[in-house]
Amino acid sequence: MLAINPFLTSDEAEHVLDSAASCALHSSRVGQASRAVVEAKALLKLLRPRSGDFGATDEARHEAAAAIGLKARTLAETLAATRNYVTHTEGATSRGTRDLGFAYDPRFLLFEFTHNILLRKAQVALVREFVLSLRNGQPLVKQMLMGGGKTTVVGPLLTLLLADTDTLVVQTMPPSLLEQSRETLRATFSSIVKKRIYTLNYDRSSDMTWATVQKLRAARRHCGVLLCSASTIKSVELKLLEALDTLADPRRVQSLSSERQVKTIKGALDIFATGVLVIYPSPSPSPSPSPSPSPNPIPNPQL
Repeated sequence: MLAINPFLTSDEAEHVLDSAASCALHSSRVGQASRAVVEAKALLKLLRPRSGDFGATDEARHEAAAAIGLKARTLAETLAATRNYVTHTEGATSRGTRDLGFAYDPRFLLFEFTHNILLRKAQVALVREFVLSLRNGQPLVKQMLMGGGKTTVVGPLLTLLLADTDTLVVQTMPPSLLEQSRETLRATFSSIVKKRIYTLNYDRSSDMTWATVQKLRAARRHCGVLLCSASTIKSVELKLLEALDTLADPRRVQSLSSERQVKTIKGALDIFATGVLVIYPSPSPSPSPSPSPSPNPIPNPQL
């Protein structure tokens, strides 16, 4: 803030940032109130049917009661929504009498303000668990139900929290979900917090060039996010093994192209090795009639 306006004092700059945070907090609460009004009007519409009753049959009345109960529960959850990323800091005295004793990660607040939402408790807990697991150097696998916000909330939040000039965030997903994920991330990081979205397309018939390696380094340097499919990463590794096999076989004609491939692919894999990989697995296939069990069944490889 002082770099933007050098005439501000330190206290004034701090007051500007506090005011901006206050506006963001108020704005998202206004959005919550607006959603509560919409839910309340919908509930009143269910409670006051045009026909004057809830149906002539027991089945119709049961359906009406179920719809009213569901809408009432949604309204109650909207009214009772809290900021689940705010924690109480007992005895905090860093700012004297102005300290209210609460702490929060401003990136969560910025994400809420950008999307006009309130993050759910499960979403905040899941993101924090992923970040803590990463800091401890441990992989983590979690399952979320459809509609839980994997693509629209958890993935972008992990990108926002983890991407820095030393860490490249790579997100892999099935090819059928690649375009959808790209559009979601572009919409998320197109305003306020801006990040470049890169896409890597590679197969074993392609050649890794230094231009691609430079783009990967630029993505890491500018805290961007890289999207690709799982087959792309596998193709990069297989291409490296193929080039190494060519160089190690004395019966084959050695070429500079193989040496260049080894060096360029190693440069790309070095960037991947210091990054974070977020994997969206393929959707579970629909169950189909299974044949008669074999005497030596193969275990299900899905995790």
